[in-house]
Amino acid sequence: MNKPQLTDFLSLMAEQFDEAAALLQPDTQFRTLESWSSLQSLIVVTAIDEAYGVTLRENQLSAANTLEELFLLTLNHMG
Repeated sequence: MNKPQLTDFLSLMAEQFDEAAALLQPDTQFRTLESWSSLQSLIVVTAIDEAYGVTLRENQLSAANTLEELFLLTLNHMG
């Protein structure tokens, strides 16, 4: 699998958060989004798993604050 691009990752996250892609930037702190919840965290983890084959655990997800950090975390766990 090719390494994903940050723009593609942001588009994927925009779909999960039901936000306009233009509103989500690499420095967006996703936990501050109105739609963030424990259910939303499961949706994000599932989307990353389905799109990139990376299963993040809760403690790994907790290590990321921005969408770019979440993207880099995903990249680091890709085979």
